[in-house]
Amino acid sequence: MRSVREEFERDKILKPLNWAVRVLWLATAILVVFLVFIPFFSFNFLSQGRHYLWIITVIVALINSVNTYLVYIRKNVANQIMKRLLTVNVITLQFLMAIAVNITGGIESVAVHLFHVVTLVTIASYS
Repeated sequence: MRSVREEFERDKILKPLNWAVRVLWLATAILVVFLVFIPFFSFNFLSQGRHYLWIITVIVALINSVNTYLVYIRKNVANQIMKRLLTVNVITLQFLMAIAVNITGGIESVAVHLFHVVTLVTIASYS
C-alpha cells in the first residue's frame, strides 16, 4: 500500500507523462501523413530530409511505444523508473527538435521555434 506522499509524487510524474505520450503519438501520426503525401507535391521540399524524417518518425514511435507500455499497460511501475522515463523523454524531445531544425535549414528556419516546445515540456515536467 502506498502512502499519500508516494501517490502524490506518482500523480505529479504521471500527468506530464500522459501528456507527452499523447502529444508524441499525435506528432507521429502527423509526420506519417506528411511523409506519405509530400512526394505528390511538385516542389522540391525536403528531398534529402525525407529519409531523416522517416528515421525520426520510427524512433519517436519506438520510444513512445515504451512510454505507452510503462504508463498505460503496466501501471505499477516504480516512481524512480517513471522519473527516469520522464527525463529520457525530455532529452529525446530536445534531440529530435535539434535534428528537425538541422533538416529545415538551421538557425534561419522557422523550425527554431520548435525549441519552445521543449521548454514548455520541461517546465510542465519539473514544475
